[in-house]
Amino acid sequence: MLRGYFIFYHLCIIIRERNTMKKFYLLVLGIVLSSGLWCSTPKEDKKKTDATPEIILPQEPGSIVYALPRTGFSVNVTVVCTEFFPGPYAEFTRKYLGDYPVDKIPSKTYALRSIEVSPTGSADCSNVFVSPDPGNLSLSFSPGMVLAGINCPWDIPHGLMQKDNEPMVAHAAPDFLFPDQSIEENYFIEVNSETGEETIVQKTTEEKAREAADFLSRIRKKRAFTILSASDIVPEDGLAYQVFVEQANKIEKEYLALFLGKKFCHTQYFTIPFYPDTSCHQGTVLFRFSGEKGILPVSDISGRPIMAEIVSESPVRSVADSLNLFVHPVPGERGFFYRIPARTKLSITDGMETLFNGDFYVGQLGPLARVPAQWLTGDHSIVFDPLTGALLDVRKRMRDE
Repeated sequence: MLRGYFIFYHLCIIIRERNTMKKFYLLVLGIVLSSGLWCSTPKEDKKKTDATPEIILPQEPGSIVYALPRTGFSVNVTVVCTEFFPGPYAEFTRKYLGDYPVDKIPSKTYALRSIEVSPTGSADCSNVFVSPDPGNLSLSFSPGMVLAGINCPWDIPHGLMQKDNEPMVAHAAPDFLFPDQSIEENYFIEVNSETGEETIVQKTTEEKAREAADFLSRIRKKRAFTILSASDIVPEDGLAYQVFVEQANKIEKEYLALFLGKKFCHTQYFTIPFYPDTSCHQGTVLFRFSGEKGILPVSDISGRPIMAEIVSESPVRSVADSLNLFVHPVPGERGFFYRIPARTKLSITDGMETLFNGDFYVGQLGPLARVPAQWLTGDHSIVFDPLTGALLDVRKRMRDE
C-alpha cells in the first residue's frame, strides 16, 4: 500500500510539469496503478486468513510432544470363492450318460465364511499434548510417540499397531482343467484308395464325447469285475488292489467331469481397519459384499452393506461429567493425561444376520483424566495401555530402582 502512495505522489509531481492532455493520461495511469496495488494487499491478506493455521505447540526446554492412543479394530474377513467350469461335452451328457444334472454356464460365486475382530491401536492426532519438563522422570513410548509409561524399569507392552495386509489366496483353479478329452486320438487318417494320399480328419466334439462315454463305461465295468470277481487273487498286503481301485476312481472322476464340469474353491483373507467414534452408534459401512463379485469398496453400491455398530455400555463418561471429575484438555496443553476407556459392544451385521458380536474397551469413547502431581515426583512407576490409553499399573518405586 505504501508503494502505491509513493507512485501516485511522483505522478502528481510529473503532471505539474506537462501539458494538459499528458496530465490527463498520466492521472488515469496513476489511478489504475495505485488502485491495483491497493487491491492486491487485501487479496494477499485474505489468502493468509483463509489458510489453515499451523498448530505450534508451546514447548519448554526439555519438554516432549506425545500422543494418546486411538483404539481400533482389525476386521479379519474370510471369503470362499467357488468357480464352476462346465465340461466340454456338457451338451451330450443326457444323450450318452443319462439323466445327470448339468450346468452349461460357467460361474463364480462368493460366500462369507467368517468374520473375526482383534483390537489394534494407533496414535490419535487429535489428542497430542506436551509434557512438562520431565526432570528426573524417564518416559517410554509406543510407535507413533504414544505415551506408554513413566519410570518403567521393566518391559512394557507395545500393543498391536495397525498393518496393511494384502488379501491372501490359496487353492486357485489350475490352468489346465480337462486333460483327458478323448481316450483315442483327436483325429483319424483317411487314405484315398486310388491315390494312396492320406488326409487328417479332426474328430467332432460329439465323436470325442461318445468315445469318452464308452471308456467311462468300460472303466466302471473293469472296476466292478475286479472287485466282485471271486477268481481274482488279491495280494496279502492288498496294496496293488488298493492302488488299482484308487486309480480307477480317479480316472472315472476325470472323465465324468468332461460332461458334468468341475468346481474349484479357494479362500481369500482380507483385513479391514476400523476406528470407531461417537457417530458409530448409528452404524458405519465397513465394506460391501456381493455374491457375484465378493468384497467391494464402500462406494460400490452393487453390493449389500456390511455394517459395524458400536454401543457404549459404560456409564463412566456420564458419571464423570455429572460430577465434574475429569478434564477436557485442548491439543497442545501441557501435562500428562490418560484415558478412562468406555466398555462397548461391537456388532457386525449384513442387514439380516449378525456376523459378529463382541465386547471391547475403546479409549476415544471415554473421558480423559490428568495424572496426579504426586505420582510425578519420581517415586512412582506408571504403565499405560498402548491400545486404550488407560492406566494399567502404578507402583511405588524401590530406592534401588
